[in-house]
Amino acid sequence: MKENSSSFFVETVPHLNLVDMAVVCREQRTIGLCFGKPGVGKTSSAKMFCKWAIVEANFAAKNGQVVEPEAMLECDTLYYLPSITVSAARLRSELTVLRNRFEDAISKSVMWQRPDDWATSIQEQHVKLVIVDEAYRLKFQALEELRDLQERWNVGVVLIGDPGFERSLGRMWHFNARVTYAEELKPLTDAEVIV
Repeated sequence: MKENSSSFFVETVPHLNLVDMAVVCREQRTIGLCFGKPGVGKTSSAKMFCKWAIVEANFAAKNGQVVEPEAMLECDTLYYLPSITVSAARLRSELTVLRNRFEDAISKSVMWQRPDDWATSIQEQHVKLVIVDEAYRLKFQALEELRDLQERWNVGVVLIGDPGFERSLGRMWHFNARVTYAEELKPLTDAEVIV
């Protein structure tokens, strides 16, 4: 699938709905579910909420260089896209590595922006929310592993999937009982689109 490299982004009602749910899940450390048809903007909205372009730029930075340290210090959300055949053990490993890289980027940004706060900053956890895109790829064991990580790390989780994913979770009653918010992202109506 081709990645859109445009920096142009319109904050639509579906995007704002995803943002509202993500903020609540982050603050309450709960699990939320966002689903909608392909192309409605779920991934773009999630990456925009995470400020993922800044995070990825810091992951790719060479020789300890910090990219936009002030903006990086405002980031507190991980974006994770599991592979198609992700196992529970692989999910734990990939998310742990992702979190460690994120914490390292935050630590470097603190050292760059506020060197006096660096010692106390490295002892804090900066990740408050994990957004899992294409979450329908996760089997029951991987979902349980994710729930375990959510409790251990004391973070919120937002699962993003296609329509029907909410019904699949309904069959996994033990996990489904922990999903506190669900939001369907609908495409813009003709009245909302200005030509």
